[in-house]
Parts: sequence; C-alpha cells; structure tokens
Amino acid sequence: MATRKATDGYEVCTLLSKDELQRVVGGTFTNDPAGSGFCILQTKDPYQVVSLIVTVLDDETKAKGEQTTVGGNTAYQVVDEDGACDLHVMLTDDPKAFINTLDAGVAVISGGGDACEGARKLAEAVFAKLPNA
Repeated sequence: MATRKATDGYEVCTLLSKDELQRVVGGTFTNDPAGSGFCILQTKDPYQVVSLIVTVLDDETKAKGEQTTVGGNTAYQVVDEDGACDLHVMLTDDPKAFINTLDAGVAVISGGGDACEGARKLAEAVFAKLPNA
C-alpha cells in the first residue's frame, strides 16, 4: 500500500469533469457525471458504458482478478465473458474498513477500443484526485 486514500467524504463521480472523463476514456459522454456513491455513464463514438464506485473488494473478485498496481497500490483487474473490464484499486489496508476499493469499469459495446486500457486510465485519473487518508 503506497498511498492510503480516503474512502468517504467525497463524491467519486464528480472528481473528474465531463471533459476530463472524455479525455481519459475517449468518446463523447451522453450524460453528466453524477451519482450518490456510484455512477454509470455512456459514451458514443465509441459506444461505451463506464462505471465508478467506491465499494468493498470481496474475496471472489480478488481471487479471479489479475493482480497489478495503480498509483503504487495493489489492484485487481477482472475481465468478464463479454470483455468488460473492471479495475479494483485498494484504497486502504485497514482491516476494519468496510469500504476499501475504487472500482473503475469500462465496457466497449461498439466502435472499438480496449476496455482494460480505458479502465486503467480511468482508475489512474480518479485515484490521483482522491484525497489521501
């Protein structure tokens, strides 16, 4: 754990502006980043579904994920059978913390693009904006 990040006290969906999100994952967002604890966004050209949530990392996700790092913190990349990619980045190693992970997800529906590359760029950009714990 290189940097402990806060797990509450902010709205994860508004840490990046719509313009910043478009630069990070590509495409043109069809809705504004907003939400209460999580958000699901869509882009066109390419058509993608993008999600952000600060949540708990369960053992099943950890077991099926490929371990990597984001910002020096342990992360788990999970790709589903349809090619959607989620990157779960550990925010704290406090065993008492229920909420402990940033989940950045991208599913490319049409128009090309690499879902895991998008998820990584999204996770890195949001992680950099998260307040330190």
